[in-house]
Amino acid sequence: LLETAADRQLIADLNPDAVVIGVGAEAVIPSLAGIETAVQALDVYSRMDQVGRNVVLIGGGLVGCETGLYLAHHGRNVTVVEMKDMMASETFGYYRNALLDEMDKRNMIQYLDTKCLKIKPDGIVAEVAGKETLIPADTVVYSLGMKAKTALAEELRKACGDRNVFVIGDCVKAGKVGDAVRDGYMAALRIV
Repeated sequence: LLETAADRQLIADLNPDAVVIGVGAEAVIPSLAGIETAVQALDVYSRMDQVGRNVVLIGGGLVGCETGLYLAHHGRNVTVVEMKDMMASETFGYYRNALLDEMDKRNMIQYLDTKCLKIKPDGIVAEVAGKETLIPADTVVYSLGMKAKTALAEELRKACGDRNVFVIGDCVKAGKVGDAVRDGYMAALRIV
């Protein structure tokens, strides 16, 4: 059922033997001055017409780096600002090396050990090497993590009553697509 909200009534009407709950995660929105003017990384794909030529991307994790590559591929000049001392620190090996090579090939500027202090209409103010620096941009994009929708998952779990319930994927712990797919597969095996 597409475009259908799951709730207590739907579960009662369907009366299923088992329910798989996979309501996902949502973006972490930091308390940062000017954040309301920035674009969340996952919204970039549907809002490319609102993304300017020069982009500063706050957050150099895997999602931030991949979003930056997408933007660079579509002709944007991308600067990635990361607080840690390495980009995409949650990944490793060949994939991480290939990702960083692609970022270099697309001339993406990278700031490591750099903290965004606030977002302004003309860019961000960041702490670079101990001093405040304006990094100019037409558009600021942020990718600062995801948080599991545990409250919604729990509400739906309670609505299921005594039915067999499997809570899977990002609503348990925000992670990677492969983990969520595996959780769904394992739930299906337990049902059949």
